[in-house]
Amino acid sequence: TSYGTALCMEWSVDGNSLFVGTRSGRVVRISGFNEWYSDMDNTNLTTASIYFGASAISGINLHPTDEENLLISMGGYGSGTHVVVHERATSAPSFSAADVRVIQGDLPDFPVYDVEYNVNNTAQVLLGTEFGVWATDDANSANPSWTQEAVGMGNVPVLDVRQQRLPY
Repeated sequence: TSYGTALCMEWSVDGNSLFVGTRSGRVVRISGFNEWYSDMDNTNLTTASIYFGASAISGINLHPTDEENLLISMGGYGSGTHVVVHERATSAPSFSAADVRVIQGDLPDFPVYDVEYNVNNTAQVLLGTEFGVWATDDANSANPSWTQEAVGMGNVPVLDVRQQRLPY
């Protein structure tokens, strides 16, 4: 597409919207899947570019209880910003910097490959990075403090972070 090569995707809980992170640094929301039954219905789909960053989008994760909040991670070195929250992910008509909150905090400038809200404590965010798993317990802060969680394991790239969300 004109938005670039897709690198990661995340569905909304109701299945109506698909968020796509691209190599060109965009997050695109495609909505209307609940009204799409065949190729003839593709006019029901709407597309909006809701974020544009300086690096490739490497991971996205919707807040488990508030789908307006979309965590976005970016790879690459030197951009200075690798973790943001889009605070109007399902309702924004297009990209606006006012909808985005940077939560880089004291995280060093290295690639972040994936992001995940803790489903049991949404103030906690886990990152898969070039140098292991990092976490904060205060993602709602204006300047969160990040800690490396893989003590004793060394600096091992973590490309994917997932959490069980189904009940036991």
